[in-house]
Amino acid sequence: MRLGAHQTFTLRESWLYKGLNALQDDQNIFSKNNAAEQLGVGKNMAEAISYWLQACQLAFRGDGLELTSVAKTILKHDPYLELDGTILVIHYLLTTNEDLATAWYWFFNKLGVTEFDTETLNIYLASFIEKSSARKIQENTIQREVACLISTYRPPRYSERETPETINPSPFSRFGFLKPLEGGRFQKQSLNVEQINPHIFAYLLFRYWSDFLQRPQSMTFDLIAKGDKSPALALSLSEEQTAQLLENISKLEAPNYLGFSRTGGFSIVTLDASSSKKGLEEYYSQNKFILGGR
Repeated sequence: MRLGAHQTFTLRESWLYKGLNALQDDQNIFSKNNAAEQLGVGKNMAEAISYWLQACQLAFRGDGLELTSVAKTILKHDPYLELDGTILVIHYLLTTNEDLATAWYWFFNKLGVTEFDTETLNIYLASFIEKSSARKIQENTIQREVACLISTYRPPRYSERETPETINPSPFSRFGFLKPLEGGRFQKQSLNVEQINPHIFAYLLFRYWSDFLQRPQSMTFDLIAKGDKSPALALSLSEEQTAQLLENISKLEAPNYLGFSRTGGFSIVTLDASSSKKGLEEYYSQNKFILGGR
């Protein structure tokens, strides 16, 4: 469980691009004295970029800071992180990283309310951490974590002095997961099914099946719709939306990612691991025209 490693710096749109490309050239970049200068940011920001790359599961500590396999796939096909599908995959990896992004994991997997203010989130997060780790966290640490969490997903606020050209918002703010309400309250919202490419959802199902479910022969619909660290929870989807996405996947002419059956009154989904594993690459293949033929 880790809190505050971002040093209150919310992930910014350009930081993943900067960090991934820097690591591709030199996996020891973040341990060097001139890392901040090479990245064109302040020293604390460079440390925050290093944290976010690890929290988003795009890099891991090894011989230096090494790129993960999904990071290499993204760099190969979408190095400028232009596509929404790329950002959704990264969002899923962040919200399932219980160890390094505890608050983000909690918000999408454990928080049971959809409308709240920051004070409510402070109380709920503190309670979750105390129950999970049997230790009490300082109040100001919780407040900073919640503030950073909200900034990650709330839409950017522009003014005469602050425009889309001058503000560098979080890449996740584009999806509208967090809607500001009156009185300083917020509402957590799901994506529209139309915003989620079926190839991407198939890939996320593979990650869920492979990383967290110990690769079972089949999955129940309830497990896909409500299971801890499932794509449905990460995207705040309702059961109806989840069912619609599975149907959209089944309608794809190729590849065949999954099959359906009913056993003992339960809806059963069987995942084709060999094809769903390649769902992200299939998504990039389908979007070559956007990426300039890469």
